[in-house]
Formats: sequence, structure tokens, C-alpha cells
Amino acid sequence: MIDMPSGCIAYVVLACGGVYGIGERLFAIPWAAFTFDPERLRLVMNLEKSQLDSAPGFDSDHWPPMADPQWAATIHDYYGVRPYWAAGPRPQ
Repeated sequence: MIDMPSGCIAYVVLACGGVYGIGERLFAIPWAAFTFDPERLRLVMNLEKSQLDSAPGFDSDHWPPMADPQWAATIHDYYGVRPYWAAGPRPQ
């Protein structure tokens, strides 16, 4: 998901579970929750499975209000990362 006014990548939408798209849950994970592995050319998310299992998710027919600042702050808090719109360097 891209924040159109700023041009920043805001979230990676991850699909998990289900079979052939039926019953899968979607998760909006803040871009700051990922690091880039240049050796393997992939994004890495340091997250326990239990944290993803209890993460706020949604289905393809009911997307969250991603433009709502309160929703966005809650998601960034859940994953323990600084919101992309906040000033200052990204926490490590």
C-alpha cells in the first residue's frame, strides 16, 4: 500500500492461511517492520508466529480504514515500529 500524498510505502499486505484464497486473513504490516536482506534479495520480518496469529487482520471484502490516523497508529504500535510520517530516523 502506498501513501499517495507522500509517495511513501506505508504497508505490505500479507495473506496468510486459507486454501486457494478461501478463508485467508490479510494483514497490513508497516513497511518499517521489514528489513532488506541484500544477500538473498528479500524482505525479512522479525516476528514470532504467535504475534502474527494474534495480529489485527481483515479479509478481502472488509479492508480497514488505512487513511484513519488512529487505525494507522494502532497498527504501528502493534508491530513496535515508528510511523512513517513521524519525524526522525527509523528505530532499529
